[in-house]
Amino acid sequence: MFQSLIGPDHPTTLAAINQQATAILLAGDPNQAIDLLGDLHDRCSARLGPRHPRTLLVAVNRAVAYRDAMRLIEAIPLLEETISLLRDTLGESHVHTLVATNHLIVAYRKAQWFPQAIELLRLILEQTELSLGTDAAKTQEARFELAMSLSEIGDFQEAADLLSARDDSLSKLDAHSDERVEGLVWQGIVRRKLNQLEASDDRLREACDLCAAKERPAWLDAWARTSRADTLLALKHIDHASQLLNESKLRLQDLDDPLPDRVKNLPEQIDQLMEAIVAATNPNPTDASKPERSDTDE
Repeated sequence: MFQSLIGPDHPTTLAAINQQATAILLAGDPNQAIDLLGDLHDRCSARLGPRHPRTLLVAVNRAVAYRDAMRLIEAIPLLEETISLLRDTLGESHVHTLVATNHLIVAYRKAQWFPQAIELLRLILEQTELSLGTDAAKTQEARFELAMSLSEIGDFQEAADLLSARDDSLSKLDAHSDERVEGLVWQGIVRRKLNQLEASDDRLREACDLCAAKERPAWLDAWARTSRADTLLALKHIDHASQLLNESKLRLQDLDDPLPDRVKNLPEQIDQLMEAIVAATNPNPTDASKPERSDTDE
């Protein structure tokens, strides 16, 4: 419609195509999005210039589509080039630059380039501490992400040090706020990754108790319960873990909006944990179906 009224290269037309491609990408079809975004990127570069902010946002979306299609050899160089242009054009601390940097971190992780991801995470943590302060939610999230990546390469000591700093920040939050609940869940997850199971369960139990004491967003309640179920399963408390997972599934039925990006895989995680519980409670399912051997079988 826009193309017939105002032309195929009008900025409004280009913006509409970008929105369409983004919707396709969010719907889980990166290959179709790649086709749209590749053509759109070329048209924006010609119409607006390669350094125009709108062109750069299209380039980021194109790179994310490549990444989600696991075409990392195309995604990573495009993101690196685009982030360099965003820093020159908008600045290092601009929201578009930071979002693109987070996309690059995910791409590095998918490629298992953990040193490169950690370098960027250190930069983001430094920038958020300077601009927002050490206790801000975004700073805590950056600290958590860095701790997670460090644990993935076996640097547990620095990961634990970062979590201790996060503990100090968390203690300053309102005891009943959603932000505190989210912080407790992050802590529990990282300590689960570090195999600090009792410490993980302490924090996740507190998060679940806070969810029980006050109405929370459905996704936050389900996330807290699912994360604790993961830890309880590692502690061999299978019945309690199963109960929490069933409660999480019920809470997700109350969702009116899409899950936040940081928990978008929550339904899959619940299914995987339920499968793990089935395996733990019936470790030899094939044996149960075999008839008992009798002496006449000799």
